[in-house]
Amino acid sequence: MVSRRTSESPALAAATAAVRQSIDSYVAAALSQYRPRRYSSSKVIHDTLWGTNSYAPHELVIIDSPLFQRLRYVNQTGLALFTYPSLNHSRFEHSLGMTTIAARFLNRINARHPGIAEPKHMDELRLAALLHDCGHGFLSHVSEEIYRWYPSVSELRLDARFSHAKPSEIFSYLILTSESFKSFFAKYVIKDGLDIDLNSIAD
Repeated sequence: MVSRRTSESPALAAATAAVRQSIDSYVAAALSQYRPRRYSSSKVIHDTLWGTNSYAPHELVIIDSPLFQRLRYVNQTGLALFTYPSLNHSRFEHSLGMTTIAARFLNRINARHPGIAEPKHMDELRLAALLHDCGHGFLSHVSEEIYRWYPSVSELRLDARFSHAKPSEIFSYLILTSESFKSFFAKYVIKDGLDIDLNSIAD
């Protein structure tokens, strides 16, 4: 877990506020027209690498969202696909795969140490894996080499919580902790007694 607060200089506080406001506006716009379909059961998605995998109704609400669907157009391998055209893999596919692998890891740990993880931990881990790349820009880490030097991003990296984080990881955190995403999460994802802490997922 990362610490919630660190002492902030006025410049850092201003930069954080400016970036937060910008990200909140982006998230609000991305989700403004989205009305999630109500799933009554899980859905199976087939993956050429990880096989047949199941995603819960609350996960499908996120997968269907414009915020997640945009990852279909964010290339995982940067500029490599221009040299190797078949090396085409998106952050969308990667995030679905990470959800599957994270669940398999926790299931294996639970099999060896029964009861060490509660169902809540599985739900939070799967959502953290699903959403971990939602802050990526075009061409993934390639674009980070540009926007990492923006003054607001440079200021944010002075915060102890973000000192070792990549810009995309900072943006993922800020998206998940934005007021617009929290509102969406509370309205459409948390229902039917689902016990999930969004702050834990963001951390």
